[in-house]
Amino acid sequence: MQSMCFGVSAAQGERAHMEDAHVIVQQFDALIRHAVASAVVSGEAPQSAAAASSVAPTAGTPAAPASAGTQAPPSLPSLLSQLGTQSFFGVYDGHGGREAAEYIRDHLHVNVAKRMAQRVLSMGAAGTGTGSPASVARDFDLGDAMKLGAADTEAALLSQSLEWQSTAGAVVAFTIFAGMQLYVAHAGDSRAVLCRDGRALDLTQDHKPGLESEQSRVSSLGGFISDGCVNGEIQVSRALGDVNLSTRAKMLGLSAEVQLSKFYLSDEDEFVIIACDGLWDVLNSASAVAYARHCLLQHNDIQRCADELVQQALRQHSSDNVSVIVIGFLRTLPLAAAGPDGDVRVIVPRSAPRPPGSRGPRERHLVPPRPERLMLNEGGRNKLMQALAEVQSTQHEREEEEQETEEEDDDEGDAADEDTR
Repeated sequence: MQSMCFGVSAAQGERAHMEDAHVIVQQFDALIRHAVASAVVSGEAPQSAAAASSVAPTAGTPAAPASAGTQAPPSLPSLLSQLGTQSFFGVYDGHGGREAAEYIRDHLHVNVAKRMAQRVLSMGAAGTGTGSPASVARDFDLGDAMKLGAADTEAALLSQSLEWQSTAGAVVAFTIFAGMQLYVAHAGDSRAVLCRDGRALDLTQDHKPGLESEQSRVSSLGGFISDGCVNGEIQVSRALGDVNLSTRAKMLGLSAEVQLSKFYLSDEDEFVIIACDGLWDVLNSASAVAYARHCLLQHNDIQRCADELVQQALRQHSSDNVSVIVIGFLRTLPLAAAGPDGDVRVIVPRSAPRPPGSRGPRERHLVPPRPERLMLNEGGRNKLMQALAEVQSTQHEREEEEQETEEEDDDEGDAADEDTR
């Protein structure tokens, strides 16, 4: 799996309330294992799977040989060991209240883990999952679990919204990193973008009512589009929640189906940005990636990079809540590139030195924010004042020399005039 680090930042901005939410589960595979164990203990697991878990060979105990022509079914510990390391990241942008986003924050990843646990248990009961790691990954089908987990969350949220008498909804963008595979699911206009070798690659496509495919979807669900909004109310065509309290059902025309994408990471990949539209309304994907990359090249601090992206959105007058997660892929610089301190871990490679006289790319809009106030201790202030005094003294001496030179030139000019006469 890629060695990763991450930073997360959020700001209420100009909105009266903060309706965004986010979640990070670094050891998502541990959550799946917990869900499997809970199912076995509670008796929800298929009988054959539970039996397989109870008779699994312990460390140092040889497994019984399979009969000729047959293959022993895998035990649950064996299947779970093939899950590998997984991490879950999600950004949820609420509207009409914060209840939906907060509910999704607390339940979506749990429901996805439960769906994965069901898959593992069914594989154990059927005796599948004994092939190569690649075939096992296909059998696990994380993407299917993400879609089903989102559907489970939507159904529970609609029921809960009726109880709360809440019409709130939320758009979602969530990812699972599994080895060199990246699964992305989203509904709405929260977006995930990958920086690959310095270039921006959109991992999602915003679900806007203006898209032809979304227009037909809205119409098929009984809704209409007015002023670029579904039923004249919602600016996205997909979201979770949004109950119509009068009909006690989801708003007509609005879909909760998440769109799934799967990507294979490479050594050229540097970081992923997952953010709500509070960022994307004022920065397009290329600008956000360029700004984040510039910041990382300056200080290589992933948390500071996330903070600076949020502040940049606010400086660009974003009128919405802003939530940003930046996931960086670490790599090791060799001693020759790292300098005298030895090997260092960086997110993006340092820029190569430019030839003398060459000019770098213009980055007028990509300057990281400066602190509003310079904070120094007493020793630092004394050094600063001393340096300023030396600069002023040097500048004063230079001005006096220039003035003397000008006076000498004037005197020489006057003497030359007199000789001419």
